[in-house]
Amino acid sequence: AEGMVEAPKYGMDRRYVWRFQVLAARVLFSQGYWSDAAALIAQAREHGSRAVLPELAIAIGDFDTAERFLARERSNWRTDGSGRLQQPDLPVELAIWRGALTDARALYERASRLIDDSGEPLPLARLCVAGLRAEAGIIAASDADGSTASKPQRRGVELMERLHRL
Repeated sequence: AEGMVEAPKYGMDRRYVWRFQVLAARVLFSQGYWSDAAALIAQAREHGSRAVLPELAIAIGDFDTAERFLARERSNWRTDGSGRLQQPDLPVELAIWRGALTDARALYERASRLIDDSGEPLPLARLCVAGLRAEAGIIAASDADGSTASKPQRRGVELMERLHRL
C-alpha cells in the first residue's frame, strides 16, 4: 500500500504502481477479500497493465480470462520453469473447474516434474492439494459410473504421502 502511494512521488508510477496493486490484490484475495482484490486489479489495468489475478478469475468462474492469462504467461516462462514454481497449481485448478479431470492429472504430472527439485515446499504443497482434488474428482466420477476407483485411490494415497514428507 505504501508503494502505491510512494512510487508516484519518485516518478515511478507508470512502472511500479500496477505491480504493487497486483501484489496487494494477491494478499487480499488470499485473505478472502475478493471484491477488494478485483478492484485493485481493475485499477492496475487502468494504469495500462494487462494484470490478471488468475486465482481470482478461477474462483469467480471467469475461466476464459484465467486460461488466456495462463497461456500468455506460459509462453513467457523461462526454460527453467520459474513461472510454474510460483503458482504451479493454477493450470490444474482451472482444468478441475472446467471438468477436465484427466487433463488436470496430466497438468499435475507436468508441473510436478518441473518443481520436484526446487526445494520450495509451499508451491509443491499447493500442487499436491490440486492433484488430490483432481484424483478425488476422478474417484467420484468412477463411483458414479460404477467403474473401479482403485488406481485413482492409489494415486491419492501417493499424493498424501508426498504432502506428509514436506
